[in-house]
Amino acid sequence: MPPDYDWRRSMLLCFACFTLFGAIGVPRSQTAAPSPPSSSVALGETVRIVFETAEGVASTRDLGATDVVDLEHLAAAWIRVEPSAPAERTPEVAAPQRAEVRILGGERAHGRVTGGSGDLLALELAGGAHLELDVDEIESLLFAARVSPGQLAGLAAAPAGDRLYWIRGSGLDRVDGTLEEFAAEGVRFDSVLGKKTFPWGEVAALFIESIASASSGAPRAPEAQAAERAKGAGLEVTLDGIDGSRLRGRLRRLAGDGCRLERRDGRTLDLPLSLVAEIARADGSIAFLSDLAPAEAQEGSPFDDELGLVWPHRVDVSVTGSPLCAGGRTYRRGLGVHAPSRLTWDLEPGWRTLRGQVAIDESVRLLPYGGSVEFQVLRDGELFWSSGRLRGSGPPVAIPPVPLRGVKRLTLAVEMAENLHVADRADWLELLLVRED
Repeated sequence: MPPDYDWRRSMLLCFACFTLFGAIGVPRSQTAAPSPPSSSVALGETVRIVFETAEGVASTRDLGATDVVDLEHLAAAWIRVEPSAPAERTPEVAAPQRAEVRILGGERAHGRVTGGSGDLLALELAGGAHLELDVDEIESLLFAARVSPGQLAGLAAAPAGDRLYWIRGSGLDRVDGTLEEFAAEGVRFDSVLGKKTFPWGEVAALFIESIASASSGAPRAPEAQAAERAKGAGLEVTLDGIDGSRLRGRLRRLAGDGCRLERRDGRTLDLPLSLVAEIARADGSIAFLSDLAPAEAQEGSPFDDELGLVWPHRVDVSVTGSPLCAGGRTYRRGLGVHAPSRLTWDLEPGWRTLRGQVAIDESVRLLPYGGSVEFQVLRDGELFWSSGRLRGSGPPVAIPPVPLRGVKRLTLAVEMAENLHVADRADWLELLLVRED
């Protein structure tokens, strides 16, 4: 053995390899959420809706095809649609044709691009629903299945102007320039190549420079919300589809045969309930902590980054990028972290409570070791609640309501326990901020 052999570093490297496996885990396809169904509620059938107040009081109701919910007197802050037959959900859009459109303000839509005209992009969502998006509200367009993981990591917006990634054989050509218009056959783009129409089948991604501001994901002031409510009936909501779409608008109708969402441009979108996962109020009375960027983030770095091992926190997915899963259920809202982790928010005045759940992500079941962590909630640096030591992928543990009156800084920490950080994939689930009445 060489006299200068470093036993400590060798052991750290071995341990790092093992824990890296614990962080990366199995391919995402093994933990992916079910794909969307295409059918709505037929006459004589029912769909179960869960209504939940801001305080966490839940009630259920079975809606028939002709049943309509009274939105004017609806006290629920959050509505969830329970799938009737998750095992029967199958993909509706072939992977190469499936696009993800990122919309300014934190929205997104998934579906098949059916073309466009001028400034409007036409998208067909799962189930046949049609959505038109104006160029001024689009941030990016991505056909993820058309690129390799290595290529995907290299996609980025241009420092200025628009950028298109053009599929050329097995590679990608980056084309910087100006988007001219959307067309049925492709994207009309002006660049050093001249004015050229790139067929939709040859587009990998498109990044559009923002020239108009859009509402942010953070709740607006109550006065602004009151002015919006005065414009017409309907609840301001954020709607999550089971295909990964997240859209905002006014909920004009909720019934057993579907719901109607009016977008800010006045266009309406009709969706069968079989494609709806959750509907949350967006009138400023509640907010999801995962929608707000932390002021400080001490990411999972067990060796103080000595070996370059850092796991950044992830929004609305686990730390591996797969869906948040715990207790046999997939969660669409939350934060995925890897111990040790510490996230801190500077709170604006007016929040009353925080509630939510915690769990070790269910994906660790596929690993040799199931992880061991301790969750902590701190207010202005003082410990308010600890989960105690949690092991393996058990059911979620509820956080008791956290009073926030007068609190300026909120910290969520996850500490390592047994076996240091191995497989410590920690999930903060459905963290809901409730505003003062």
